[in-house]
Amino acid sequence: MSDSSASAAARAQPGRVVRKVLVTAAIGGLTYLISDLTQQSQIDSLILTAFLGGVALVVQFLTDFEDRLAKVELGHRTQTVQMRSLAEEKFADVSEATELFGRVEASTLRTDVLDLVRHANRIKSDHPDLIRQLARSQVQRASEFLRDLSGGNAVVYNDGEDRDWLLALTRSVRATIDATSRASRTRDGQFIDEGLWFTELGQRYFELQRTAITGGVEIRRLFILQDAALLNDKELLTVLSRQHDAGVSLRTISSNQMTGTIHLPDLILFDRVLSYESSSSGPSPTPLFTQTMLVIEPAHVREQVGRFHYWWSRATEWPPPAS
Repeated sequence: MSDSSASAAARAQPGRVVRKVLVTAAIGGLTYLISDLTQQSQIDSLILTAFLGGVALVVQFLTDFEDRLAKVELGHRTQTVQMRSLAEEKFADVSEATELFGRVEASTLRTDVLDLVRHANRIKSDHPDLIRQLARSQVQRASEFLRDLSGGNAVVYNDGEDRDWLLALTRSVRATIDATSRASRTRDGQFIDEGLWFTELGQRYFELQRTAITGGVEIRRLFILQDAALLNDKELLTVLSRQHDAGVSLRTISSNQMTGTIHLPDLILFDRVLSYESSSSGPSPTPLFTQTMLVIEPAHVREQVGRFHYWWSRATEWPPPAS
Protein backbone atom coordinates (compact mmCIF):
# COMPACT_ATOMS: atom_id res chain seq x y z
CA MET A 1 0.00 0.00 0.00
CA SER A 2 1.36 3.45 -0.94
CA ASP A 3 1.88 6.30 1.57
CA SER A 4 -1.04 8.29 0.12
CA SER A 5 -3.38 5.29 0.42
CA ALA A 6 -2.28 4.70 4.02
CA SER A 7 -2.91 8.37 4.90
CA ALA A 8 -6.37 8.27 3.34
CA ALA A 9 -7.22 5.10 5.27
CA ALA A 10 -6.04 6.71 8.53
CA ARG A 11 -8.23 9.78 7.94
CA ALA A 12 -11.28 7.59 7.20
CA GLN A 13 -10.87 5.44 10.33
CA PRO A 14 -12.67 7.81 12.84
CA GLY A 15 -15.61 8.19 10.49
CA ARG A 16 -16.02 4.42 10.27
CA VAL A 17 -16.04 4.09 14.07
CA VAL A 18 -18.70 6.80 14.45
CA ARG A 19 -20.78 5.15 11.78
CA LYS A 20 -20.61 1.79 13.56
CA VAL A 21 -21.63 3.39 16.87
CA LEU A 22 -24.57 5.20 15.28
CA VAL A 23 -25.77 2.09 13.46
CA THR A 24 -25.48 0.01 16.62
CA ALA A 25 -27.32 2.64 18.69
CA ALA A 26 -30.05 2.92 16.08
CA ILE A 27 -30.63 -0.84 15.99
CA GLY A 28 -30.54 -1.01 19.77
CA GLY A 29 -33.02 1.89 20.14
CA LEU A 30 -35.36 0.44 17.55
CA THR A 31 -35.24 -2.95 19.30
CA TYR A 32 -36.01 -1.36 22.68
CA LEU A 33 -38.89 0.60 21.17
CA ILE A 34 -40.41 -2.48 19.58
CA SER A 35 -40.05 -4.56 22.75
CA ASP A 36 -41.59 -1.76 24.78
CA LEU A 37 -44.54 -1.50 22.37
CA THR A 38 -45.06 -5.24 22.65
CA GLN A 39 -45.14 -4.84 26.43
CA GLN A 40 -42.04 -6.92 27.12
CA SER A 41 -40.55 -6.81 30.57
CA GLN A 42 -37.89 -4.22 31.19
CA ILE A 43 -35.19 -6.88 31.65
CA ASP A 44 -36.16 -8.71 28.45
CA SER A 45 -36.18 -5.44 26.50
CA LEU A 46 -32.70 -4.54 27.70
CA ILE A 47 -31.33 -8.02 27.03
CA LEU A 48 -32.84 -8.09 23.54
CA THR A 49 -31.62 -4.56 22.83
CA ALA A 50 -28.10 -5.38 24.00
CA PHE A 51 -28.06 -8.64 22.04
CA LEU A 52 -29.25 -7.21 18.72
CA GLY A 53 -27.03 -4.15 19.13
CA GLY A 54 -24.06 -6.40 19.77
CA VAL A 55 -24.93 -8.55 16.77
CA ALA A 56 -25.19 -5.43 14.60
CA LEU A 57 -21.79 -4.23 15.83
CA VAL A 58 -20.16 -7.61 15.23
CA VAL A 59 -21.68 -7.84 11.76
CA GLN A 60 -20.31 -4.42 10.90
CA PHE A 61 -16.84 -5.36 12.13
CA LEU A 62 -16.96 -8.61 10.15
CA THR A 63 -18.10 -6.79 7.03
CA ASP A 64 -15.34 -4.23 7.44
CA PHE A 65 -12.82 -6.99 8.07
CA GLU A 66 -13.96 -8.81 4.93
CA ASP A 67 -13.58 -5.64 2.88
CA ARG A 68 -10.11 -5.06 4.24
CA LEU A 69 -9.16 -8.67 3.66
CA ALA A 70 -10.36 -8.43 0.05
CA LYS A 71 -8.28 -5.27 -0.46
CA VAL A 72 -5.23 -6.94 1.10
CA GLU A 73 -5.67 -9.97 -1.17
CA LEU A 74 -6.05 -7.71 -4.21
CA GLY A 75 -2.93 -5.76 -3.23
CA HIS A 76 -1.06 -8.98 -2.62
CA ARG A 77 -2.05 -10.34 -6.05
CA THR A 78 -1.05 -7.07 -7.70
CA GLN A 79 2.31 -7.07 -5.95
CA THR A 80 2.80 -10.74 -6.83
CA VAL A 81 2.14 -10.03 -10.52
CA GLN A 82 4.50 -7.05 -10.44
CA MET A 83 7.23 -9.03 -8.66
CA ARG A 84 6.80 -11.93 -11.07
CA SER A 85 7.01 -9.58 -14.08
CA LEU A 86 10.09 -7.90 -12.64
CA ALA A 87 11.70 -11.25 -11.84
CA GLU A 88 10.98 -12.59 -15.33
CA GLU A 89 12.44 -9.44 -16.86
CA LYS A 90 15.59 -9.68 -14.74
CA PHE A 91 15.92 -13.41 -15.36
CA ALA A 92 15.55 -12.75 -19.09
CA ASP A 93 18.39 -10.22 -18.87
CA VAL A 94 20.48 -12.68 -16.88
CA SER A 95 19.64 -15.47 -19.32
CA GLU A 96 20.63 -13.34 -22.31
CA ALA A 97 23.83 -12.24 -20.59
CA THR A 98 24.58 -15.86 -19.65
CA GLU A 99 23.93 -16.99 -23.21
CA LEU A 100 26.19 -14.29 -24.64
CA PHE A 101 28.91 -15.09 -22.11
CA GLY A 102 28.60 -18.77 -23.01
CA ARG A 103 29.04 -17.91 -26.68
CA VAL A 104 32.05 -15.77 -25.88
CA GLU A 105 33.56 -18.61 -23.85
CA ALA A 106 33.05 -21.00 -26.79
CA SER A 107 34.34 -18.53 -29.39
CA THR A 108 37.77 -18.87 -30.94
CA LEU A 109 38.04 -15.09 -30.45
CA ARG A 110 37.28 -15.28 -26.71
CA THR A 111 40.24 -13.22 -25.50
CA ASP A 112 39.83 -10.59 -28.22
CA VAL A 113 36.10 -10.20 -27.57
CA LEU A 114 36.64 -9.83 -23.83
CA ASP A 115 39.36 -7.25 -24.48
CA LEU A 116 37.01 -5.34 -26.78
CA VAL A 117 34.28 -5.25 -24.13
CA ARG A 118 36.77 -4.32 -21.40
CA HIS A 119 38.29 -1.47 -23.37
CA ALA A 120 34.94 -0.21 -24.66
CA ASN A 121 33.69 -0.01 -21.09
CA ARG A 122 36.47 2.47 -20.30
CA ILE A 123 34.85 5.07 -22.59
CA LYS A 124 32.78 7.00 -20.06
CA SER A 125 30.10 9.64 -20.42
CA ASP A 126 32.53 12.33 -19.30
CA HIS A 127 34.76 11.75 -22.33
CA PRO A 128 34.43 14.40 -25.08
CA ASP A 129 31.60 13.75 -27.50
CA LEU A 130 34.06 13.42 -30.40
CA ILE A 131 35.90 10.62 -28.59
CA ARG A 132 32.68 8.77 -27.81
CA GLN A 133 31.44 9.11 -31.41
CA LEU A 134 34.76 7.83 -32.75
CA ALA A 135 34.71 4.84 -30.38
CA ARG A 136 31.10 4.09 -31.29
CA SER A 137 31.83 4.19 -35.02
CA GLN A 138 34.80 1.83 -34.65
CA VAL A 139 32.81 -0.65 -32.55
CA GLN A 140 29.98 -0.49 -35.08
CA ARG A 141 32.41 -1.05 -37.95
CA ALA A 142 33.92 -4.06 -36.18
CA SER A 143 30.45 -5.44 -35.46
CA GLU A 144 29.34 -5.07 -39.07
CA PHE A 145 32.61 -6.59 -40.31
CA LEU A 146 32.18 -9.67 -38.09
CA ARG A 147 28.49 -9.93 -39.02
CA ASP A 148 29.24 -10.02 -42.75
CA LEU A 149 32.32 -12.21 -42.40
CA SER A 150 30.62 -14.78 -40.14
CA GLY A 151 27.56 -14.83 -42.39
CA GLY A 152 29.66 -15.77 -45.41
CA ASN A 153 28.86 -12.49 -47.14
CA ALA A 154 31.24 -10.23 -49.01
CA VAL A 155 32.77 -7.55 -46.81
CA VAL A 156 33.03 -4.32 -48.77
CA TYR A 157 35.19 -1.27 -48.06
CA ASN A 158 34.04 1.63 -50.24
CA ASP A 159 36.80 4.13 -49.45
CA GLY A 160 39.60 2.72 -51.56
CA GLU A 161 42.05 0.04 -50.48
CA ASP A 162 41.88 -1.07 -46.86
CA ARG A 163 45.51 -1.30 -45.76
CA ASP A 164 44.57 -2.90 -42.43
CA TRP A 165 42.92 -5.86 -44.17
CA LEU A 166 45.83 -6.29 -46.58
CA LEU A 167 48.53 -6.22 -43.91
CA ALA A 168 46.59 -8.31 -41.37
CA LEU A 169 45.88 -11.03 -43.93
CA THR A 170 49.53 -11.11 -45.01
CA ARG A 171 50.59 -11.50 -41.37
CA SER A 172 48.05 -14.29 -40.83
CA VAL A 173 48.46 -16.34 -44.01
CA ARG A 174 49.71 -19.89 -43.43
CA ALA A 175 50.15 -21.63 -46.80
CA THR A 176 49.75 -19.67 -50.03
CA ILE A 177 49.32 -16.23 -51.57
CA ASP A 178 48.30 -16.03 -55.23
CA ALA A 179 48.13 -12.46 -56.49
CA THR A 180 47.88 -10.35 -59.62
CA SER A 181 49.68 -7.09 -60.22
CA ARG A 182 49.13 -4.84 -63.22
CA ALA A 183 51.83 -2.82 -64.97
CA SER A 184 51.05 -0.05 -67.43
CA ARG A 185 52.82 2.91 -69.02
CA THR A 186 51.91 6.53 -69.56
CA ARG A 187 51.90 8.15 -72.97
CA ASP A 188 55.50 9.22 -72.48
CA GLY A 189 56.44 5.62 -71.63
CA GLN A 190 56.66 5.97 -67.84
CA PHE A 191 56.07 2.73 -65.92
CA ILE A 192 53.02 2.61 -63.63
CA ASP A 193 52.87 0.04 -60.85
CA GLU A 194 49.35 0.96 -59.69
CA GLY A 195 50.90 3.18 -57.06
CA LEU A 196 51.81 0.27 -54.77
CA TRP A 197 55.34 -1.06 -54.80
CA PHE A 198 57.11 2.26 -54.27
CA THR A 199 54.73 3.48 -51.56
CA GLU A 200 54.98 3.07 -47.79
CA LEU A 201 52.13 0.54 -47.92
CA GLY A 202 53.86 -1.38 -50.71
CA GLN A 203 57.10 -1.53 -48.73
CA ARG A 204 55.35 -2.86 -45.61
CA TYR A 205 53.37 -5.34 -47.72
CA PHE A 206 56.58 -6.56 -49.36
CA GLU A 207 58.40 -7.00 -46.02
CA LEU A 208 55.48 -8.99 -44.60
CA GLN A 209 55.58 -11.22 -47.68
CA ARG A 210 59.29 -11.77 -47.17
CA THR A 211 58.59 -12.81 -43.57
CA ALA A 212 55.79 -15.13 -44.71
CA ILE A 213 58.10 -16.82 -47.22
CA THR A 214 60.68 -17.54 -44.51
CA GLY A 215 57.81 -19.15 -42.56
CA GLY A 216 57.05 -21.54 -45.42
CA VAL A 217 54.35 -19.63 -47.31
CA GLU A 218 54.36 -20.07 -51.10
CA ILE A 219 53.75 -16.78 -52.94
CA ARG A 220 52.96 -16.56 -56.65
CA ARG A 221 52.46 -13.23 -58.41
CA LEU A 222 51.19 -12.82 -61.95
CA PHE A 223 52.19 -9.50 -63.51
CA ILE A 224 49.69 -8.45 -66.17
CA LEU A 225 51.54 -6.11 -68.56
CA GLN A 226 50.03 -3.50 -70.83
CA ASP A 227 52.43 -4.77 -73.48
CA ALA A 228 55.47 -7.03 -73.63
CA ALA A 229 57.79 -4.08 -74.19
CA LEU A 230 57.40 -3.19 -70.53
CA LEU A 231 59.79 -6.03 -69.73
CA ASN A 232 62.54 -3.69 -70.87
CA ASP A 233 61.54 -0.99 -68.37
CA LYS A 234 64.18 -0.51 -65.68
CA GLU A 235 61.72 0.28 -62.89
CA LEU A 236 59.61 -2.80 -63.64
CA LEU A 237 62.72 -4.95 -63.79
CA THR A 238 63.77 -3.57 -60.40
CA VAL A 239 60.40 -4.58 -58.92
CA LEU A 240 60.57 -8.05 -60.50
CA SER A 241 64.17 -8.65 -59.40
CA ARG A 242 63.49 -7.56 -55.83
CA GLN A 243 60.50 -9.87 -55.50
CA HIS A 244 62.26 -12.77 -57.18
CA ASP A 245 65.22 -12.40 -54.82
CA ALA A 246 62.80 -12.51 -51.86
CA GLY A 247 61.45 -15.87 -53.04
CA VAL A 248 58.26 -14.85 -54.85
CA SER A 249 57.44 -17.01 -57.89
CA LEU A 250 56.79 -14.65 -60.81
CA ARG A 251 55.17 -14.93 -64.21
CA THR A 252 54.23 -12.28 -66.75
CA ILE A 253 51.54 -12.06 -69.38
CA SER A 254 50.48 -9.29 -71.74
CA SER A 255 46.93 -8.05 -71.46
CA ASN A 256 46.41 -8.61 -75.20
CA GLN A 257 47.04 -12.30 -74.58
CA MET A 258 44.17 -12.45 -72.05
CA THR A 259 41.36 -12.69 -74.54
CA GLY A 260 38.26 -14.80 -74.16
CA THR A 261 35.54 -15.09 -71.53
CA ILE A 262 37.73 -15.82 -68.50
CA HIS A 263 38.25 -12.49 -66.75
CA LEU A 264 40.85 -12.11 -64.02
CA PRO A 265 40.25 -9.16 -61.66
CA ASP A 266 42.79 -7.48 -59.41
CA LEU A 267 42.92 -9.96 -56.56
CA ILE A 268 44.95 -11.66 -53.87
CA LEU A 269 43.99 -15.18 -52.81
CA PHE A 270 45.03 -15.92 -49.23
CA ASP A 271 45.39 -19.64 -48.44
CA ARG A 272 42.88 -20.12 -51.31
CA VAL A 273 40.03 -19.63 -48.85
CA LEU A 274 39.67 -15.83 -49.04
CA SER A 275 39.63 -13.54 -52.05
CA TYR A 276 40.84 -9.95 -51.57
CA GLU A 277 39.57 -8.02 -54.58
CA SER A 278 40.09 -4.37 -55.42
CA SER A 279 38.81 -2.16 -58.17
CA SER A 280 40.41 1.02 -59.45
CA SER A 281 39.59 3.91 -61.73
CA GLY A 282 41.96 2.58 -64.38
CA PRO A 283 45.56 3.20 -65.48
CA SER A 284 46.90 6.66 -64.76
CA PRO A 285 50.03 8.16 -63.21
CA THR A 286 48.27 7.87 -59.85
CA PRO A 287 45.71 5.03 -60.10
CA LEU A 288 42.83 5.41 -57.68
CA PHE A 289 41.47 2.37 -55.86
CA THR A 290 37.76 2.87 -55.34
CA GLN A 291 36.66 -0.28 -53.52
CA THR A 292 38.01 -3.31 -51.69
CA MET A 293 36.04 -6.50 -51.13
CA LEU A 294 36.72 -9.60 -49.04
CA VAL A 295 34.90 -12.73 -50.17
CA ILE A 296 34.96 -16.06 -48.31
CA GLU A 297 32.00 -17.71 -50.06
CA PRO A 298 33.56 -21.06 -51.14
CA ALA A 299 32.07 -21.20 -54.63
CA HIS A 300 33.28 -17.69 -55.47
CA VAL A 301 36.76 -18.34 -54.07
CA ARG A 302 37.03 -21.61 -56.04
CA GLU A 303 36.06 -19.72 -59.19
CA GLN A 304 38.76 -17.10 -58.62
CA VAL A 305 41.34 -19.80 -57.85
CA GLY A 306 40.43 -21.50 -61.12
CA ARG A 307 40.78 -18.25 -63.06
CA PHE A 308 44.18 -17.56 -61.53
CA HIS A 309 45.43 -21.08 -62.31
CA TYR A 310 44.14 -20.77 -65.89
CA TRP A 311 46.11 -17.62 -66.67
CA TRP A 312 49.13 -18.66 -64.56
CA SER A 313 49.53 -21.76 -66.70
CA ARG A 314 49.53 -19.57 -69.85
CA ALA A 315 51.94 -16.96 -68.53
CA THR A 316 55.71 -16.82 -68.98
CA GLU A 317 58.04 -17.57 -66.11
CA TRP A 318 60.25 -14.71 -64.94
CA PRO A 319 63.14 -14.71 -65.21
CA PRO A 320 63.01 -17.09 -68.16
CA PRO A 321 64.77 -20.40 -67.52
CA ALA A 322 68.33 -20.46 -68.74
CA SER A 323 68.52 -22.19 -72.10
